[in-house]
Amino acid sequence: PLPRAFRKGSIGAIAQSGAVLLALGNSPREAGFSRLISSGNEAALGLADYMDYLVDDPKTAVIALFVETIRDPEGVADACRRARGAGKPVIALKVGRSELACRVAATHTGAIAGNDRTLDAFFRRWNVIRVNTLDELLETSILFSGLRGAPTTSRRVGMSTVSGGEMGMLADICSDYGLEFPPLSEEGKAGLRSVLPPYAPLANPLDAWGSGDLKEAYPASLSILAREPAVDLLIVSQDMPSNMADEQIAQFSDVAAAAVRARADSGKPVVVVSNISGGIDPSIRKILDDGGVPALQGSTEGVGAVAAWLDWNRALPEETEAPLPADLLAELDTCGGIVPYALSTRVLAHFGITALCERLTQTPEEAKAAAEAIGYPVALKGISPDITHKTETGLVKLNIADAGALRQAWDELERSMNLHHPDARREGMLIQSMVTGDVVETIAGVNRDPAFGSAVVVGLGGIFVELLRDVSLELAPLSPARAKAMINRLQAAKLLQGFRGKQPADIAALEETLVRLGGWPMRSASGWSLSISILSWCCRKDRGYASWTS
Repeated sequence: PLPRAFRKGSIGAIAQSGAVLLALGNSPREAGFSRLISSGNEAALGLADYMDYLVDDPKTAVIALFVETIRDPEGVADACRRARGAGKPVIALKVGRSELACRVAATHTGAIAGNDRTLDAFFRRWNVIRVNTLDELLETSILFSGLRGAPTTSRRVGMSTVSGGEMGMLADICSDYGLEFPPLSEEGKAGLRSVLPPYAPLANPLDAWGSGDLKEAYPASLSILAREPAVDLLIVSQDMPSNMADEQIAQFSDVAAAAVRARADSGKPVVVVSNISGGIDPSIRKILDDGGVPALQGSTEGVGAVAAWLDWNRALPEETEAPLPADLLAELDTCGGIVPYALSTRVLAHFGITALCERLTQTPEEAKAAAEAIGYPVALKGISPDITHKTETGLVKLNIADAGALRQAWDELERSMNLHHPDARREGMLIQSMVTGDVVETIAGVNRDPAFGSAVVVGLGGIFVELLRDVSLELAPLSPARAKAMINRLQAAKLLQGFRGKQPADIAALEETLVRLGGWPMRSASGWSLSISILSWCCRKDRGYASWTS
């Protein structure tokens, strides 16, 4: 059954839950829908089919999704690509962040929720805005529907309120979402002094209540704020619930009219946020609707929608994979398990990733010559495609200072190999330079998700990999801009940039490594899949080092 007051609009909604679809349609948050589609357990048509329909539907401008599982990642990715080409944003509430949610999804429709970190990367890849609640889904969809044709990527915001208390609350929320509030210009301050009382503080965010003159002083203040050259988007904080007294309705109608006027005069996007959810006064809603100003409910939902809109507008371009040559593919097709060192180096070199300061040696004499060429101190590692974890059986020796210590380490590794791995294939002993000084150790890797394809990972390395789990993941292939964004999402980004007097790391080298890793096609015609981890990438301004297992 349709709700009693169904609101038509440009939001096309697809839900893998009938109850959720009813909740969206019956919501008093006043989202306007073009289509409401329940895909259920998708026994016949699937999510990608319905998305394709909405991409081609002239009545739909925004696609809202409630998703338990993505059964056809390639089809959904293609639909997202088509939606982006058509200028139609896709906003998704995807359940399955927790183990409990995955179990619930499986019992509900037999859905496999999938790895959440990979899903986040999938959504970023195809410029899908991910939200966490139905309220966020509705408010974000309302904003995207209302701000069509007014794109901006700048996070420089001007905000006005009529409440100092609410201004502080909103400032916290805006800070959480990375919105910026540039200071007022001297010209702007002079204009505000001419319309606000002397005791009114002049700043951005602006408490424009002044003496309570919402008919003359407030519209003038809002117009001045909107004209500020450093402000690219205006948020008007004004509570306007449906249970207000007539006097309040009249007062706050003046605020709504001022927001509409600021939008028309400045040409900048203007958004009104009512901090209380549960409905908006219909007369005020009409003023804003007629003036092309979106009205949102809820502080977090409203500000989050603005941040999501800005993120969507600055989407990164698509990238393409670089294929491996036929001879390397043929060799890899014959491998099982760990790829031999020599083949690993050739494959890595094809993508421009070379290991500095290391040599694979076969005799103690070769090791001694390699160590002298590289320079002490060095590390020594036993190499075999049959051994995954070297440290567990003593096959790694670190900080070898001279030739005598190197010979002793070689003999100890030989004994460990004979004792613990007598039947293992031996490729030799790897000599590597020991990295010392002011470095930041990171880990970079790539593997293939069975549903979503190749994924590149970067994070804080060494002993912190398992302890802090500070990692960032993106689906391959990668552009330099996407690799930079990956690194900036790390908590360790400040360490790489130089923290408390430390020298900044060679972040460009790390970015380049990620881009090259992202070029790997992770499957050949005969079906093998390949995963590699580049370990201990230590960045310095003058030098970079890499070692790996693959």
